[in-house]
Amino acid sequence: MTNKKLKIGISIGDINGIGLEVILKTLADKRILDWCVPVLYGSTKVASYHKNIIKVKDLTLHNINDIHGLNEAAVNVINCWIENVKITLGKCTAEGGKYATFSLEQATEDLLAGHLDALVTAPINKKAMQLSGFEYPGHTEYLTSKSQAKENLMLMVNEDLRVGLVTNHLPISQVASTITTELVLKKIELMNNSLKMDFGIDKPAIAVLGLNPHAGDGGVLGSEEIDIILPAIELAKRKGILAIGPYAADGLFGSGNFANFDGILAMYHDQGLVPFKALSFGSGVNFTAGLPIIRTSPDHGTGFDIAGKNTADFSSFRQALYLAMDIARQRAEYLEMTDNPLKTVVVNDMDSSPDDIIDNDGVAPEDQKRAKKNRGRKEKEQKPRKEREPQNVPTPKKEVLANEKAPNNKEKAEETPKKETAKLTVEERLALAAEKKQKAVQIEEVVAQENLVETTVKATMEEEEVLTETAVEEAVETAVVEEAIITEPIVEEEPITPSEVTELIAEENTDVLGSNVVEPIPSLANEQETNNEPETPKE
Repeated sequence: MTNKKLKIGISIGDINGIGLEVILKTLADKRILDWCVPVLYGSTKVASYHKNIIKVKDLTLHNINDIHGLNEAAVNVINCWIENVKITLGKCTAEGGKYATFSLEQATEDLLAGHLDALVTAPINKKAMQLSGFEYPGHTEYLTSKSQAKENLMLMVNEDLRVGLVTNHLPISQVASTITTELVLKKIELMNNSLKMDFGIDKPAIAVLGLNPHAGDGGVLGSEEIDIILPAIELAKRKGILAIGPYAADGLFGSGNFANFDGILAMYHDQGLVPFKALSFGSGVNFTAGLPIIRTSPDHGTGFDIAGKNTADFSSFRQALYLAMDIARQRAEYLEMTDNPLKTVVVNDMDSSPDDIIDNDGVAPEDQKRAKKNRGRKEKEQKPRKEREPQNVPTPKKEVLANEKAPNNKEKAEETPKKETAKLTVEERLALAAEKKQKAVQIEEVVAQENLVETTVKATMEEEEVLTETAVEEAVETAVVEEAIITEPIVEEEPITPSEVTELIAEENTDVLGSNVVEPIPSLANEQETNNEPETPKE
């Protein structure tokens, strides 16, 4: 993609709201004209009316009849109607919806015709649009229908967070019955494709939220996580998508773990937008992913309550304009790489070399590395866009094309062997193939021998560990026994005298009447003191 300035269309939204206020405040920064050609779809009279209210003096509006009369050095206004319009600031009216529809229809027509690179839509009021006969719930559904896209993904974006929705503007009572495994899987695929194509993320990590509190708590608080969401995640993984979940929304956002993912997929509107807006601080952008066209929008509404008071914050609209330019350039680079891949060449084993290999997606690995390197350089050159004042507006990303980089010496050296191989005869090629095969067999033998040695070493080490553990246990047991023997006190018993022996025997022979019958031990009879009285005869 060349460095030409992008043509960015802007639909003005509800004329009774703050749409034109945030548009004109953004375009008052003259540096915008260095990066893109803004094209407002509406009316010069209506735009001048709002310009006078907010007192923007250094802004010139260039009136043109159609897209072919663009002035690339000015803010262009295409008049979608010529009649005078009654503006009722802060009110929801059919007129407000009518002229918002005129603006959107003309801008969409030029976008689909290829005259615009992207479209930024100012807020509309759905009730006012319906009063004017608009048949769609909002911008997203309208653009999906007009671009003939089958699916879309509402993706909320800021510098650090991307939140997609499975269901968009749907009553909460209809959410559970609308969610199916097929729908969740399709939204995961849309998010994965957009993160790669529109944001330059090679392998996106996607967190999928549950539907019920605490993600169903194992089926206690609902079975949708088990029956619907988890099967969709598993199917996505089989397709090579890094999808993880389901997560409880409060836990993922409250813990800050959302920052570990490239995208978060919520099941319904408020589940995703409440934490997103709380974390975005007014700098969030609504991007419609999955369409063949590029459309962004600020993350706020018509602001009827502050319309005409010159107090509207234009940070979100400015970020929407920046994001539209970034995605336009990133998508063009991605499509250039994938729509014009190197031609796949079928070769036999003897002619094949790493330089001939084409990746599965049709892009040569060297081109993929070069494109990734260019994207990394662009990200480093990109300044932060979190400033809220016009003087801090950064310079858009400088485009670096993969095909503009001259081949280095290494690439030239790799091309030479390929040319020499092409000149070899059939016999020489067969000999070369046989030599390669022999080397491969030798390498396999060496690897097998190394594996055998490694297995033997491991077995020996394990055996030594077992023996060591057994020896340690035996040593510990022996030490315990020896310590017990050493520490046990030795008590020397004093010898028992004959009189003590007699007393012990007497105690054992005590009868029930308490009388003691003592029979002296024969071996001790001579040692007893006698009084020469005859023994009492036994009865």
